[in-house]
Amino acid sequence: TIKGMGKMRVSINVKELEEKAMGCQVLSSYAEALKENFLPHVEMVSQILVPAITYKLSEAVRTASVEATPELLKVVKSAIEKGTASQQSLGQLWSMIWPQLMQASIVEPDSDAQRIVLDSISECIEICGPGCLNEDQAEQLIEVMKPLLEDHIKGSAEEGEQEEDDEEEDDGLTD
Repeated sequence: TIKGMGKMRVSINVKELEEKAMGCQVLSSYAEALKENFLPHVEMVSQILVPAITYKLSEAVRTASVEATPELLKVVKSAIEKGTASQQSLGQLWSMIWPQLMQASIVEPDSDAQRIVLDSISECIEICGPGCLNEDQAEQLIEVMKPLLEDHIKGSAEEGEQEEDDEEEDDGLTD
């Protein structure tokens, strides 16, 4: 069964999923290489990439889409610096990307993929600059980060205890 699909039988063409992921990566590469010259394509590409952030059938598609979102924002930011786009266009793109990234950060089952989502959120926030998150968005981000930080702290404490136990065992062997 596929998460969110119930007990429905689904036939998946793996080759098409690989091609879709590759397409997302290529679009990201174009955006990165062409910078502000890619601006005329940002709207159309974002309509493809942003929904793919939560694509249920392929982690590779989700990951490629998530990694592409900062590149789209960089294109708009670069165009703003060149005077060919407005700050409003950056805000509009960010408001389109934000809900999908937040949804992905909540539902992503793979911890490595979840880390990629959080890295992308971080990079997007850096690109958009101060004030890009309103109070509700900041609270959403805190709610997502809170359990991850608690798990990290808990894991660090357990590692410290394990190291202490190992040291005690080593001391017992040398006596």
